[in-house]
Amino acid sequence: MLGHVAFGLSTKQVLVFGIAANVIAGIATVSSGGLDDRLGPKLVIVASLIGMSVCTILLFVTRAEGSIVFWIFGLILCSFVGPAQSASRTFLARIIPPGREGEVFGLYATTGRAAIWISP
Repeated sequence: MLGHVAFGLSTKQVLVFGIAANVIAGIATVSSGGLDDRLGPKLVIVASLIGMSVCTILLFVTRAEGSIVFWIFGLILCSFVGPAQSASRTFLARIIPPGREGEVFGLYATTGRAAIWISP
């Protein structure tokens, strides 16, 4: 909705952006797996959160430039989303006490669903 209202994108452009965003996020998630293995998930999570924050600030600061900044900073922002989610799961898997995996991942999934309304 932000792209449509704030940047004047058509519905078709928003849909194309959504497809591009998912492709970028998927590629970034797969390619960040090696970083997660070498540097650890905590560093990947922190770097991703910083990257998302910087892109969001730049997106809003430069919004007067038009839809091109939405595409540039929006897609860069999407490249940090998948790695943050993936690394958070591997981080959780590393710290769960043995035998409590089902309980902890169940709580993790439930809190994600309970908080999904905040996103829009």
